[in-house]
Amino acid sequence: MRSFTTRFILLYFSFWHLHHAYSATLYDVIRTNAALSLFKNEFSYHPDLIQRLESTTESLTLLAPNNDAFATPDGALLQQQWSQRDAWQLHWNGVLTYLIWEEERTSRQIYEGLQQPTAWWEETIEVQITRDGIFFQSPSSAPAQLVRPDSTVENGAVHILSGFPLPQFFSQSLWDVILQVSVEELAPFTRMRELIVMTELEGFLQNATAMTFLAAPDTAFEDPMFSNETLDLETAAAILQNHMIPQVLPPALFVADSQVTTLFGQRLTITETEEGGIRIGSANVTQNSLLLGGNGIIHEVSTLLVPPNLNGTSLMDKLLEQTENNTSVENFVRLLDTSWMEAYSNMQQNYTVFIAENSTLPNSTQIPSDWTRHIRRFVAHQTLPGIILAETQLRETLDAANVTGSFYEIDIPVDFDTALLQEITFRLDNQTEQVFIEQSLPQKVNVTLLDFISSAENGVVHLVSNPLVPPFWTTSLMDVVATYDDLSTLQALVVKFSLEELVSTYNRTLLAPTNAAFIRRGIDGLTPESIVDILSYHLLTNVFSSDQLPTNGSRRYNTVFGRTITVSRVSESSLQFNQQATTVITNVLHNQGTMHLIDTVLVPPLPNETDAPTTLPTIAPTRIETPTAVPLSTPTMQFSMGNRALSYESAFTFVLGLVISCVTFL
Repeated sequence: MRSFTTRFILLYFSFWHLHHAYSATLYDVIRTNAALSLFKNEFSYHPDLIQRLESTTESLTLLAPNNDAFATPDGALLQQQWSQRDAWQLHWNGVLTYLIWEEERTSRQIYEGLQQPTAWWEETIEVQITRDGIFFQSPSSAPAQLVRPDSTVENGAVHILSGFPLPQFFSQSLWDVILQVSVEELAPFTRMRELIVMTELEGFLQNATAMTFLAAPDTAFEDPMFSNETLDLETAAAILQNHMIPQVLPPALFVADSQVTTLFGQRLTITETEEGGIRIGSANVTQNSLLLGGNGIIHEVSTLLVPPNLNGTSLMDKLLEQTENNTSVENFVRLLDTSWMEAYSNMQQNYTVFIAENSTLPNSTQIPSDWTRHIRRFVAHQTLPGIILAETQLRETLDAANVTGSFYEIDIPVDFDTALLQEITFRLDNQTEQVFIEQSLPQKVNVTLLDFISSAENGVVHLVSNPLVPPFWTTSLMDVVATYDDLSTLQALVVKFSLEELVSTYNRTLLAPTNAAFIRRGIDGLTPESIVDILSYHLLTNVFSSDQLPTNGSRRYNTVFGRTITVSRVSESSLQFNQQATTVITNVLHNQGTMHLIDTVLVPPLPNETDAPTTLPTIAPTRIETPTAVPLSTPTMQFSMGNRALSYESAFTFVLGLVISCVTFL
């Protein structure tokens, strides 16, 4: 006769399996049911919804379309229209959310309430009971039949359908959405709607297959030039087309310094504001993903995106005109990337620009293409944003600061800082009436010709003897390293092993480990050759800025050591190297390249290893036992026990354990 302890263990084993079956979640039903494999694939792109279906903090009801549902006209159209997952991610999220009810409802409870609220914008699904069965009807799709009810688990119930209930936006075009919003006054887009009707662009917004519409509120039309009386059809159509982007652009694709082209043909740069918001061109995105339509998405923006050349001559137009007729600004114009061309073309922003003689400017043909961030910030230091500081205003300001002596000094206030946020100081020679500029560097910059361009609507240009030099333009890598207390170990290693020339080579990116990174690595036992190898492995053979890596992208970069490093994006502001080291500070610029501070020392791979070792060797490695993975079988059959869904294997194990326990007690 078996001992009581043995019988107890076997009985406990049986009831443990029963509890395990009862503790399954809604997502477990999707994950383990072969008939829901296509539905599971759609959920794999939405970890937020998976987390909700796995949580036991609330009880939900899930309508789960089976694989047959994806072959129906609605399911096939859904996959065909929204095949690009990154662009249509929010639309898919809306469809999946629409299939979730906020509370658990069994089939019996469904009979009692024939209209069920969903988790998507308080829309409802109608339940129809006929001789042929139970059907779920939504405004935008054919009835979906209930083929398997009441797969009840710990956090709710799953009902499997042979069709696809779809939310209302699926069958609505962007024009339908704009019309509905304007009528219901959910958002102040009345003027936009009137322009669309006036220019007869309704059909275009109805028939477009993939479109982002940047909707400006009525307050953006307060300028008299945009009134009904002064706005002609051609101008109105150009403004509207400049708010249409012929692609679907959800927030996940808002990549800083990337560009999109409007239907009008203007290229708009996406930038991040100081507050962490998003700006498209000159307009802030005040509400992203405000509305969805079956053929696109609507974002609300703060101001109108007026195309260039509609309201007079822009500063950029004048610069291009001078380039054609006069070579004095040619090199400066060549330095302008698309974002600065767009900025100088923006009639709603004012700029004062200082342009140096061609011979004193860096030649754009000699600058590597990866130095975009350096050049962009160099141009920013030649620019005073938000003000047109013409000769008259400048001299009046200098005269107001008149004091006894040879010089009249005025410290430019914060509003007059350069776009690089570096302060410059204007001075006036009392004897020669010569205006010149002093900056943080000792170089004096004479203003050789005031108001060189003064006829532009949004800016003025002054010619100067030398460019305004931003601090990083004359700062070496070792100077930059010395300014960071957290890089004292790196600096000491470079000096100790005379590696200044190695790390200071032109056109390099240094991945600089912090002091804490070196402490974790341990360097006391390393040979000088190992130190050289490690530092060489932290030097990329070209300049690499964080904004050169796309969202969710990765690239390999060559190192001075001769092996590559894999760079991947973790978030908008941080990068990861070889899936080991993460950036602490990015994009520290200097005159030889750039530097990123990282939290881990990267160890170069051995000759027989891959370029990106998955483990970081240490001087005295500690052996860690890793349990052998046991392959898990995927259940393909289920049956109900009471009101609970059990897998075939779980039920079989439970019954077997129960039989063994009973025999043991006999």
